[in-house]
Order: sequence, then structure tokens, then C-alpha cells
Amino acid sequence: MKTRQFFPVIMIVVLAAACHKAPPRTAETAGARTPQAILVERDIKETDARIRTLRGLAEAVLVDSEDARQTDLAIVISRPNRVRADAVDTLADVWAAAGTDGKRMWLWLPQKGKLYRGAATSKNLKRLAAFDWDIPELVSIMAGLIPDARSVELDEVEGGKKGHFAVRGRPIHIWTDPKTRRITKIVRFKPDGVGGRDIQYEVEFTDYRTVGDGEFPYGIGVTFPEKPCSFHLRYKQVEFNAPVDVSLFKPEGVWRSQTVKIDQ
Repeated sequence: MKTRQFFPVIMIVVLAAACHKAPPRTAETAGARTPQAILVERDIKETDARIRTLRGLAEAVLVDSEDARQTDLAIVISRPNRVRADAVDTLADVWAAAGTDGKRMWLWLPQKGKLYRGAATSKNLKRLAAFDWDIPELVSIMAGLIPDARSVELDEVEGGKKGHFAVRGRPIHIWTDPKTRRITKIVRFKPDGVGGRDIQYEVEFTDYRTVGDGEFPYGIGVTFPEKPCSFHLRYKQVEFNAPVDVSLFKPEGVWRSQTVKIDQ
């Protein structure tokens, strides 16, 4: 299915690093809830509570083992699980769009006259885009946030670099700038027996700028060390908490295209 060429560019997110297969790396042992860990945890939860919706324009780049593809995206997010991204060309025409209302996910290809639809499950997301995560996780990363931030509890990693923390009860580590406490990197590990943990994905947040009463990473990058690809998302404009029409996430009543189900 050629949708693999379109969906990752649109649904991102995402951005930056090597495309070769990386060797497994091991997660350091977590330590204690230090005062710095408590401060970073508080910042994460305050930022998460501040962002309800996001509207933005961004440049997205998909790099795989063969080439790099670039497009501009118009992105609309309504947390926790609604997102839409329209890919536009240099003439501002939409050449593809994708999104989810939290229950159904879809991909629209106007040149083919087809609307791909399926349940908003991690299985379908992986089928279309080879992303091994769920929709709320994807939405959080696109919004520059830690997945499931409301329940985050942090321990500072013993013997790790300053600003390195582990999320209690979850295979996620985060790195921050020790001075500003800005999040610079998120790593999600997948359990690999007792000996160590392979990295499922890495996210990098860069180019923080003031938006409203907070800061936002205009550069968001995701790499999959075991896959020959990476994504780059660089926001040009960002607006928080503007009203969002929920019909934007349900294209069926707008596009009378041939529908292709992806659940089978």
C-alpha cells in the first residue's frame, strides 16, 4: 500500500537523526526523587495543563533509507486524542490530509480520490505509518509534551548526566537543560528480557520560544533506531487554546471520495 509514503509525512511530528540501525542501548538505573526531580515534574504537569488546543504551520521532513521528502503542514490539535494535519504544496493546495477524532483515523488523498479510514488504534497507526505508539502519545509529542504527563512521577537517574530523569513505572527517560529545566530529549525503551532495554523511539525538543505565557519547542524530532527513517518537524507559527471546530476531525461529510477500510 502506497499510503506509507504519505501518512508519516502528515501525521508527524517529528524529526531528526540517523537512519541506520543502531545497536541496543541500556537504560541506567533510576535513583531517588530529588528536589530537582520534583521541580521538573511540576513544570511538566503545569505545561501539560496549559495546552488544550494547538493550531500551527510547520515544515515536515521525512528521511528514509532512500530519500528525503518535505512538505508544509497545517496542524490542528485538540487534546488528548484529536489531530489533523493537511499537507500543502507551494501553491497552498492540499495534496494529502490525515487525522483522527479519537475514535476513527483517516487519510485523504485528493489526487487519488480515496479516503482511507479505520479505528483509531495503535495497530492501525502502525499498519499505516509503522509507528509503534498510540494516538494520545502521538498527539502529545506533536504538541511538544511528555506523553501522559498528568501521571508523571520522576526519579533522578543515579550516575547519569545532570538533568537525566526516569519516569516511575514506565520505560521512559527524559533529559532536561539543568539551568532552565526545559525538556531536551525523551527516550522510550521497550523491555528486552532482563539484560537491558532496546530503544523504541527518541524525541528531541529544540528551539524553545515564548508562546503566550509559556515556552514551546519549535523544533520536534523523532527517530526510530531500529528503523531506517527519521522525521523532522519545525513549526513556523503556533497558537494555543483557540476554539477548534470538532468537525475538522471528521472528514466523511465533506469529502465524497471512494472509501478504503484499513481495519482488515
